[in-house]
Amino acid sequence: MQIQVVVPTGFEVRDAKDAGIANLFADILDSGSRSLDRQAFLDRLSMSGASASFTVSNQYSYWTLNFPFEKNRSYGELGATLAEQWASPRFTEESFGLAKLKLESALKSGLDSDGSLGLTTIRRLMNKRYFSGTPLTLDVLRGLKLSSLPAVWDRDYVNARDVFAAVVAPAEAEPAVRALLSAVFAKQGAIEVKREPSRLEARENSAKGHKAEKTFVIVDKPGRAQSYLSVVGVPNERLDADDEIAFQFGNHVLIDSGLGSVFGDEIRNQRGLAYAVQSAPRFYLGYPGLGVITNPVREKSAVALDLVAKLLNDAYVSGEILRQLPPDIWARQWKSFVYGRALDTSTPAGRQAERVAVATGTMGLKAYRAQLDGDRPIGRDEVIESLRRVWRKGAIVATVVGEAKELEPMVRKAFPDFGVRVIPYRETLNAKTYETP
Repeated sequence: MQIQVVVPTGFEVRDAKDAGIANLFADILDSGSRSLDRQAFLDRLSMSGASASFTVSNQYSYWTLNFPFEKNRSYGELGATLAEQWASPRFTEESFGLAKLKLESALKSGLDSDGSLGLTTIRRLMNKRYFSGTPLTLDVLRGLKLSSLPAVWDRDYVNARDVFAAVVAPAEAEPAVRALLSAVFAKQGAIEVKREPSRLEARENSAKGHKAEKTFVIVDKPGRAQSYLSVVGVPNERLDADDEIAFQFGNHVLIDSGLGSVFGDEIRNQRGLAYAVQSAPRFYLGYPGLGVITNPVREKSAVALDLVAKLLNDAYVSGEILRQLPPDIWARQWKSFVYGRALDTSTPAGRQAERVAVATGTMGLKAYRAQLDGDRPIGRDEVIESLRRVWRKGAIVATVVGEAKELEPMVRKAFPDFGVRVIPYRETLNAKTYETP
């Protein structure tokens, strides 16, 4: 059985002085608890056949427990072990030093992954410029002190107002589940069982500094065989509940249906410009996202940049791509979308993931409740307008990773209405880079 608990806080901080702290918590918890080092903690869990994990995203954090349920077994000791870890993580110089070292290694290793490098540069720039945030960089990380961690942990995690739990378990496991949740998340009070999930109240990220402007960053990294290209548009308004299905289906047709998608077919199958074609992250800090990520071969960078610019315009500005799609393909894509969604929720784990999506705001209740008919496709105008609303209100940031002197004239030709910046790839880890307009 599995219990997954969502806590409505993450590494997106309320105050710049807390920047980077929550990024360390997953490794701190992995080191054990105040009285148990990592091996002793794992040994205690193994007595119940259990495993626990903890991850932190920008707005939410996820505590997950897996263990084999036995009807007549007591889980009091397991609950006590997990409760101590949650209330008193192993905040020692050793665990803190190791967590910092691992996070620094992860940041530096991101410089070697061109795809990750481009996308994280976009996120950091958007965070700083449009949401008044403090992105994680090496200088932020190196300034962290152990003494700052316990207060942030107690405030944002132990004393979180509410948490959301999604459970995959037999009905007879309910008393054990309640006992475990009550032991670990004691500060949240009584457990409320709901027929439908509801969104947790996470820290709101203001988009008041958000502008519908376009920026293209060339991450200068010579000697690349490919030019990783990422384009992401994020609006200054959240997605309307009435737009959600149209927004999801539009992305399915354009990119998310793999090599059968419009972008995948055109970029890879028809032109052979790149091996990978995928969608940009669908949400950033609670706001919807549109765009594409692809890896054109260096020799074909100019053609690829021109094509991506045209595809983005025809998909998100004029809507001509969707308007001209033959009726049989539109109907087939709709069936694929509807049946894919049904397949995703055909297992307990899939239904759990859907409930978590509602709790974290990446799916609204209207979409959650929607009963879609595979034989009755959604209207084209509805889909086109949904995508256009997001794109035209968006701050659009693009990156391409490669040789700047080669790429800059190509970028300026393909994206003439974008402001262009060149950043040496190592400088993407410096806070000062994102303070420069």
